[in-house]
Amino acid sequence: MLLRAAQFTDFENAAFSVFAALINRVVLFFDLNMYIPLSKVDENMHRAHQRKSQAAGESR
Repeated sequence: MLLRAAQFTDFENAAFSVFAALINRVVLFFDLNMYIPLSKVDENMHRAHQRKSQAAGESR
């Protein structure tokens, strides 16, 4: 199966740049804290190991 390389148009590039700038301004304006506590990361990793998610992902 051959996949074509996707390239964005000038309009799409400009739209993405504006979107990224707006997101940046929102984060700075509202002083959002997007840190994830390490305890939550550990909890998620433990849950993934219980589900054996890596083994399930390799079956593709």
